[in-house]
Amino acid sequence: MVNGELVLESLTKSYDDQVAVDHLDLWVEAGEFFSILGPSGCGKSTTLKMIGGFVAPTSGRVFIDGKDVTDLPPNKRAVNTVFQNYALFPFLTVRQNVAFGLRRARVGKQELNRRVDEVLELVELSTLGHRRPSELSGGQQQRAALARALVLRPDVLLLDEPLSALDAKMRRQLQVELKELHRQVGTTFVYITHDQEEAMTMSDRIAVLQNGRLEQVDVPSAVYERPETPFVTQFMGISNMIRAGVDRAAEGWVARFANAEFAMRGSPPLGSSVDLSIRPERVRVSGAGSVGSLSGAIVDVSYLGAATHYLIELDANVTLQAAVPNDGVHHLRRMGEKVSVHLSPEDLRVVGEDQVAESPVDAFTKVSTDYADHVPVN
Repeated sequence: MVNGELVLESLTKSYDDQVAVDHLDLWVEAGEFFSILGPSGCGKSTTLKMIGGFVAPTSGRVFIDGKDVTDLPPNKRAVNTVFQNYALFPFLTVRQNVAFGLRRARVGKQELNRRVDEVLELVELSTLGHRRPSELSGGQQQRAALARALVLRPDVLLLDEPLSALDAKMRRQLQVELKELHRQVGTTFVYITHDQEEAMTMSDRIAVLQNGRLEQVDVPSAVYERPETPFVTQFMGISNMIRAGVDRAAEGWVARFANAEFAMRGSPPLGSSVDLSIRPERVRVSGAGSVGSLSGAIVDVSYLGAATHYLIELDANVTLQAAVPNDGVHHLRRMGEKVSVHLSPEDLRVVGEDQVAESPVDAFTKVSTDYADHVPVN
């Protein structure tokens, strides 16, 4: 049996009349790399502290492997924490830092040395055990902090934004290393971050929090491609939000925007309008006058290396962002240039489950133009 299953049951934390975490229900499978993602002040760090036993919940329960640990102190839980600031003892060597918890637990010398050697090799610090933290780079200090936490063999490892103090290149490198480390040790990782890319890169599943409430839990691809709330839609990268009118039809319903009509399958939304979203990388741009497209003009151009981002104003005063790869085929377009915009039916999403009467939309078909005759993007 693999240990490390974590269950949060209606977990709540209030400070006076301020609710930091609001009736949070979560299940983390043993051995999972699970990220809690959200902006500053959303309650993610407070949640981590309640799991670790550093903060007592106002109400609700924390279970690890079926055992209620809500009232246990941190040292009585099968949990260890890696902090953002590393929290290494500056006067001890790397090896002494890693061995510190084992010494307090009165682990025998032979077993202690074996376990320290093992974990230092795991984090690729075997040759640096004699150094003090001040003699290490930021990435090496973070590896030392990971080694110190893992050497105690916790069932659940909590990571509180551990890469946020590093530069972008080092963060990307450590993301890959952390994912591989998780694969090797098999420990349940609960990772706190405000960085969407970081969560997407490493996680098996992601929980998105906002104002102490759970917005969505799912695998990274589903959270990005099928966001369930307006907040998740906007928070998980850039997304175009389109307000569309709704008409009833004999089968399904019709959405109207930018002087075009779209026949929708599925149950009609509630009300006379609906919010649709589409990611910029799903918006295709071609030369003006293309068949089966919407007409517009470029009002802003941002060259970002791998892609160029365009802000395009359609004829009906609807503005869309488009991200076009710089792949050698695409040629850079200019401000004011007239273009055609293609929106593939499967890339449009209805935002907010409460807007749909019975079931989510499963397909979109454009009425006023024929999407079967797409002109290749140039």
